[in-house]
This record gives sequence, C-alpha cells and structure tokens, in this order.
Amino acid sequence: VLQDLNLSCNALDHESAQQLGFIVNSSASLQTLDLSGNVLSEDAGRVLRDGLQQNRTLTSMDLRLNQISVDTAAAIDEICKTNKLDAQRMRREIFEAQQAAQFNK
Repeated sequence: VLQDLNLSCNALDHESAQQLGFIVNSSASLQTLDLSGNVLSEDAGRVLRDGLQQNRTLTSMDLRLNQISVDTAAAIDEICKTNKLDAQRMRREIFEAQQAAQFNK
C-alpha cells in the first residue's frame, strides 16, 4: 500500500504529471506527496489540481520550487481546504511557489 511518495527533484514532464494526477485521484492510501524541486509547469500544476479534487487521503504535500501560476496555486489551496491537507503549511508552500513563479516571469 502506497502511503508516502517522494518524487522531489525529478524534473517531471507533462506525461509524468498526468500519471501522477491519476495516482493522486485514485489512491485510497497516499498520505504524503513530495513534488518539490521539479519545476512543474503550469499544465502539470493543472493536472495535479484536477487529481487532487477527488483525493481524501493526502495529508501532506510539498510543492516548493515549481513553476505553477498564482491562479493554479490558489485553486490547489482551495482544494486543500476541503481535504485533510494541512492548510496552513500548504498556504505557506503555495505562497513560496507563487513567489518563485513571479520571479521567473
């Protein structure tokens, strides 16, 4: 049973993000997901956002050092509020992701 998944610093591409979105969406056991340092694109962020909408088991996710937009980060934050994710930690990490996205423009 997959409970913790650390994919940090793997340079995940769009296809990988699609697979990850499917895993996050369908997992009944995944609790921790580390995607930091992947420089995830905006498209990958949207795929992840869509996968998170159905997930109710994830309690911790790290999105630092990715290139998702402010809008996608805000949408992920809203989903996290309805799920069990640590909202305060997620908002801090999403804020950091937003700052990085603004810096890279």
